[in-house]
Amino acid sequence: MTTLRNQTLDLMRSVAIVHVVLFHVLHGIIRFVPEQDLPAVLSRYPFWMNFTWQPFGVDVIFMVSAYLLSLGLIQNWGQTGTINIRAYYIRRVSRIIPLYYVAIIIFAIAQKDTLIDVFLAATFVQFLFTGKAIVPVGWSMELMMLVYICLPAIIWGLMRLGRPLLWLCIAIVISLAVRFVALAAQPDQAVVLFTHLLDRDGVLPLAEDLYFKPWFRLTPFLLGIALAIFTTNSSSKIDRMVASAPQRLSLYICAAILVYLALFLPIHDPQSWIYAATSPQFWVTYWTLNGAAFAVAACLIVIASHGTNPVIHGPWAMISRNIMGIYLFHMPLILVGAVIAFRSTQPDALAHATVWHVWGIFAVALLLSLGLSAVLNRFIEAPIQMALRRKMGL
Repeated sequence: MTTLRNQTLDLMRSVAIVHVVLFHVLHGIIRFVPEQDLPAVLSRYPFWMNFTWQPFGVDVIFMVSAYLLSLGLIQNWGQTGTINIRAYYIRRVSRIIPLYYVAIIIFAIAQKDTLIDVFLAATFVQFLFTGKAIVPVGWSMELMMLVYICLPAIIWGLMRLGRPLLWLCIAIVISLAVRFVALAAQPDQAVVLFTHLLDRDGVLPLAEDLYFKPWFRLTPFLLGIALAIFTTNSSSKIDRMVASAPQRLSLYICAAILVYLALFLPIHDPQSWIYAATSPQFWVTYWTLNGAAFAVAACLIVIASHGTNPVIHGPWAMISRNIMGIYLFHMPLILVGAVIAFRSTQPDALAHATVWHVWGIFAVALLLSLGLSAVLNRFIEAPIQMALRRKMGL
């Protein structure tokens, strides 16, 4: 599994964070463009960029993180018959807290947040209790920490119960059923779940719940755990699944189909064929499954890459190593990119936004956040990690 970690998974994590930045760039423009100019801006956005409308990069990050952490815990269980919880928590805390606490301090000072807000954010419960977060992506940091805290108990329970994949399949179905029930109760809202955002009438409560509430976002984590168990316990079965080039290709094709269905439908255009040709029941099903479909596609790619040693060129390993810093600090740097791209600080300038403005802002924000993350990693994150782990005897 080392090869996958160094190659395919680094690429997937990097593509995921790139997608997150692109998503925030696009929605930042859409949010602030003058309302009368919004139709023209939308009309200039090409079909091939449809993949930037939906926030599924974070679902891949959730899935890959759960996969890697579960893999380590499962291997620990297989070697010792137990789980070294102390070592696990020390590694998680030393990985997350240094940069996250730096982000809390920086954003709290800039926004003049209260000490209570800082305390709640530092204990990973601010968004859960107040519906807001000091750090723009704080909601997801809280969700990840919640899962990380519970993960050793989950793996221990699955290993003790036996037939872990069966129990995980049941859990995945339940996680999807929770989304389905919420959507099925309001099918008319399911139809306009996305286009309502572009109407500038505010975000529907249902959309906010599906995006932010922890119980609606668990499926990618469960898929990551299932993938870790499958790759550990069913290595011979995977070998048969990828025994030939056509078999590998078929997995990649299935993944591509799922990615297309999850990301490339023209959901931002209420006049598009997809709305004319479908019923509310379609949108109930679509919003139930689309995030899971994208995470499943990522799982298929991992399985299809099993046993290979791909040579992947590009800055992917560097981006993957600095993913935490990029994720935490890219939002304000998007504003810097927008000022540079439009040569203005006035919202009216967004009326002329094109796809090239999106890519320009994205490039500036990604490069600046990558540079900042590398510096923070060098002088804050890595030294604190090593000090904490050394002090704790790891």
